[in-house]
Amino acid sequence: MVTKRAPAAPAGASRSARTRRLKHEAEAREKLLEAEALSNRDPGTAFKLAQAAGRLAKRLHDPMTEAQALLRQASCLKRLGRARNAIHLAQSARQRYAAIGNPRGEGRALLLLGTFANHEGEPARALALLQEARQKFTLAEDPVSEMHTLNNLAAVRLSLGDPAGAIRELQEAGGRAARFGNTEARIRTLMNLGVAHEALNDLEPYRALTEKALSLAKDSGDEPTAALCRANLGHYHLRAGDFGKARQLLGEALAAVRSTGNAAAEVDTLLDLGRLEARAGDPEAAAARFGEVRRQARAAGMREPELTSRLEIGRLKLSRGDHAAARAEFSAVSKLAARAGVRAVVALAHRGLARVCETEGEIKAALAEERTAGGIERQLLQASLHTLLELLRERITEGAE
Repeated sequence: MVTKRAPAAPAGASRSARTRRLKHEAEAREKLLEAEALSNRDPGTAFKLAQAAGRLAKRLHDPMTEAQALLRQASCLKRLGRARNAIHLAQSARQRYAAIGNPRGEGRALLLLGTFANHEGEPARALALLQEARQKFTLAEDPVSEMHTLNNLAAVRLSLGDPAGAIRELQEAGGRAARFGNTEARIRTLMNLGVAHEALNDLEPYRALTEKALSLAKDSGDEPTAALCRANLGHYHLRAGDFGKARQLLGEALAAVRSTGNAAAEVDTLLDLGRLEARAGDPEAAAARFGEVRRQARAAGMREPELTSRLEIGRLKLSRGDHAAARAEFSAVSKLAARAGVRAVVALAHRGLARVCETEGEIKAALAEERTAGGIERQLLQASLHTLLELLRERITEGAE
């Protein structure tokens, strides 16, 4: 029996289909490039462009471009503070990259997921995701992305109360940035090194490193990063007691990060503005700022700043004589932070409870809370010193070689 075949499509029709496909592929790539260029300045528009690119890629059965579009959408939503939707998109991108055997793409998705986990107040999970991302980049022979991962790992070390560990990651990242001539990575490393020194109460290195990062950001025309540097310098002046300079820099930074849609930076800047109002003697304005932080952080799924805002609210209530409300706030923060693994915040919550007990004349209870806080802080310090000793040993070994 002879099977009849359908008549072949005319050669012209076949060429026309190929031409249309090539046109749509080029259109998807162009939209992705536009989205990448706009991600920092206008994440809302960038998201729509990446979404359109993803729809085209899906119609063309192009899994690589679709995965890239999903990851770009996730990155834009992160900047817009829509963490839950962004996490879902990043997970989808990771699955697609894994299905086509692309370790570099999978590493980029893991990098984003690790950053989200840290913002949600889950540093232990963030550490695992970022270490897996680094392994993927090593497999893909992508040292530049590995360098970016080191910066994110440093942020997690800070959340875990290990600034010496953060400095170790950042020194490696800084060395790579210098070798590759990557200005963007160098600026970010300088900023993060400053933050790590601030965590060790080394305020002058914090100021100097941040000012150097700001100068490089301005020279390279990177206004979104320059805004973050101004926020960090505002924090330095707040700690130094120069409220006028702090207010100026933090106000400039807040306007800039709002214009770029950077929700995480906006929350951090609002926290410092609240602290500034509290120290300047305006508890009502401070409470309004902290309340704004709490609402925004909760809506965006950013656990650590939400908990920190509640700590600050507890301190305000204690300063205004509302001891019962302060105790309730500190107790709630202690439990939530312990569940999330943010041990530095747990210690601060117990310090707050100790102040409440002391004010109420509950001396034994105050001492117990102080012992609990001190025990957690000693554990964090030991972990940090252990990392620092390892770093010193490595330097001695390198010098001997």
